[in-house]
Amino acid sequence: MHALFSLILAAQPPASELLRKSGDAAPPFAMRDLGRALFSIRDHTGGSAKDPRKAIVMVFFATWCEPCMKEVPIIRDIHGRWTPRGVEVIYVGLSEGTKELTPFAEKHKFPWRVIPDAFGLLARRYGVSQLPHLFIIDKNGNVGFQHRGIAPDLAKLLDEQLGRITGEKPDRQGSLDINKPRFNTTYRLGRAPSGPGSTARWAPLAAFLGE
Repeated sequence: MHALFSLILAAQPPASELLRKSGDAAPPFAMRDLGRALFSIRDHTGGSAKDPRKAIVMVFFATWCEPCMKEVPIIRDIHGRWTPRGVEVIYVGLSEGTKELTPFAEKHKFPWRVIPDAFGLLARRYGVSQLPHLFIIDKNGNVGFQHRGIAPDLAKLLDEQLGRITGEKPDRQGSLDINKPRFNTTYRLGRAPSGPGSTARWAPLAAFLGE
């Protein structure tokens, strides 16, 4: 068992289980990335955005999640083709902090921000119960699309959704394939541990997530 989550191999769940639906406002947050830079979703989406983006691709992952690593080449390709068109990619790492995520991000040469979510608080706000879980947040700050697990046609699917949400077209269509992992397409996450005093200990972190 990992420090924060217990793992259960699971198949793709029905869409009815999703906490956040397309068109819902994406929960705001302000959290520091591995370089200690503060990332606020309100700085990049919505009417008061200081540095607006046409979309944000936010991927919840974990270093120990094999399906997540199968997804990385697709996201890397998306990042290279869509960043020039006003799309930002961020990764949110679950159950581990900066100490564990920094060498992992350096080893895999992630070109995007990585935000630690060691206590899973941001994941809970977004209704993340399985990994990988990807959100596309539109320029208005709403959930435009989400996808749990991996699929062979994920690159094409993301191109289609980013084109719909941003009104842009990439230089070329994504054509990368995902090899089927040894396990099913997602990891299901157990509930975070709780006990006497847990609310008080987590309160400062929960407050930090709000704006």
